[in-house]
Amino acid sequence: MTAFYEFLAQGYSRLGGNKPESMSSIVQRAVSMNDSGRNEAIDALTRLLERENETVVQLNRVSESTEKLSPSQSLPALGSDEYFTYYGDLLAAVSSLNSKQSIPSLVGAIESGYMPIGALARFGPAALPQLTVLAEQGAPVGRRSAVLALSEMLRLSPNLAEVERNQLKNALLKSIGSEDAFTRMNAIDGLAYLNDEVVIKILRAAAEDDPYVQYSMGVMLAFSRYDRKRKKLLRN
Repeated sequence: MTAFYEFLAQGYSRLGGNKPESMSSIVQRAVSMNDSGRNEAIDALTRLLERENETVVQLNRVSESTEKLSPSQSLPALGSDEYFTYYGDLLAAVSSLNSKQSIPSLVGAIESGYMPIGALARFGPAALPQLTVLAEQGAPVGRRSAVLALSEMLRLSPNLAEVERNQLKNALLKSIGSEDAFTRMNAIDGLAYLNDEVVIKILRAAAEDDPYVQYSMGVMLAFSRYDRKRKKLLRN
């Protein structure tokens, strides 16, 4: 923990006085100033996040367990507010690297919230293989988060290649039948970005039984766009 904050300290600008800076600018400056080189600094940060991801998994298991901890276990101390502040700062740092090296560590942290989800979505096709596997085979919260990342990827990258677009579409189509309501909603929101005849037919059919589809603004806009497109084609 101390070493991480000492590393970040290298990135604070001496020129800005007390002016607040973003985590991204601090991290990028610290990485560029690292004596061992940029790639080594990025590798060290991503490996550190991977290690802390494992710690968080252990902490979650302990919190869900009814077993008492032995005095020798250090997890309670790690589970303090201080630790989770550190974990959040580390996650913010790695999310701001914009390096494909960070993808596995961010996937490992995907259940932590929107920060890793948004970072993975911005990577576009580079993060697609790991996200599609997680969306299909992960634990419930992991699947839900992966589907949200895939939906965000469609929103942020509307001009994906056809192969990648189809991979995304297939992953989301598999998820609209999920028993988890949030996974299903995330998939529906993502599919709404596709002006695709097959998808529109599936969403129209789903709207008959699924209240979320009926009242989703994204789906309604998708229907409207598609109908306008069909009318234009018919006129021509």
